Amino acid sequence: MAPVICKTTRTVYYPAPKSASTTLREVFFEIENGYRFRPFTISGREVDLFWLYGHSELFKEVPVPEGHEVFTVVRDPIERFLSFYKWGVVDNHCRFDRPVEINAFVADFATQLNRTPKVRFHLSPQFLFIGTDLGWYHRIFRMEEMAELGRYLSQRAQRDITVGNANSSSRRSSADALTPQSRARLAEIYREDYVLLKDFYAPPSA
Repeated sequence: MAPVICKTTRTVYYPAPKSASTTLREVFFEIENGYRFRPFTISGREVDLFWLYGHSELFKEVPVPEGHEVFTVVRDPIERFLSFYKWGVVDNHCRFDRPVEINAFVADFATQLNRTPKVRFHLSPQFLFIGTDLGWYHRIFRMEEMAELGRYLSQRAQRDITVGNANSSSRRSSADALTPQSRARLAEIYREDYVLLKDFYAPPSA
């Protein structure tokens, strides 16, 4: 069901996991419905944002309605990994039997990646979701530019829109725990993302 098409803002949004995608689904729901999303139940089944908007999907071009602009949000690949580690391992949303220390996780990345489809989905590189030709997009926002994204959506909708971060949490302890060797390995794992996003993010220096 991705990308997300919003008539009010006249935008087509391509989401990638762990790059503010939950936040923006909440924003678009409130824009189009006038109230904040709350999970609800239909015939015993819980309906969440992903039931309504779908999960991020592998990139493919879709017809863009007249007057709409295409945008996406990108994130530093290592910061994106840290976000997953805090959410998926520390907070255990991915149901690990026991926590895996962050450098051990990186050293055994291929095995950890294949633990469950949920882990693989969230750790897949961004280029799979946003494509390899950034010329497809009218606007590209860095994860650090949520305020600018809010102004952009406000201008297009002709109303005030604020974009926060629904999944914000402290990742400093995990970041501090990463060794230089782990950072170098992650930079290699996500090399294609760093090449694609060279105008936005640089890999760690050797």
